[in-house]
Amino acid sequence: MKIECKFGIGDKVYLIARLSKSEIMPCTFCDGTRSLTGKDKTKCKCPVCEGTGELTKYSDLEYSVLDSVTISYITLRVGARGQDEVYLMEEGEICRKHSFGPAELFATKEEAQAQCDRWNGKKI
Repeated sequence: MKIECKFGIGDKVYLIARLSKSEIMPCTFCDGTRSLTGKDKTKCKCPVCEGTGELTKYSDLEYSVLDSVTISYITLRVGARGQDEVYLMEEGEICRKHSFGPAELFATKEEAQAQCDRWNGKKI
């Protein structure tokens, strides 16, 4: 039996991940001052930002291209419904998840970006 994979060990590939973007902004409760002043002129830490003076605003999840990684291992399962390919990355690579299917990996950054645009509903 001959089994062909989309990628091989040692290949550099680009990953796609669904990420949310964050933006740091001044706290809208204390106006970024980190504290509130009471009627008796005493100050207390802002309860909304917990005294940081900042809030983090998260945007909707969107597919994005991550940096390239190198394939270290390939696991294959062949069954009645066909072949499953799982690509694994070395510890310490840029991703938290260490195994990926072929639909999440691309040979070039441009191919990965085109797929992100399709999945994000953007016109290409």
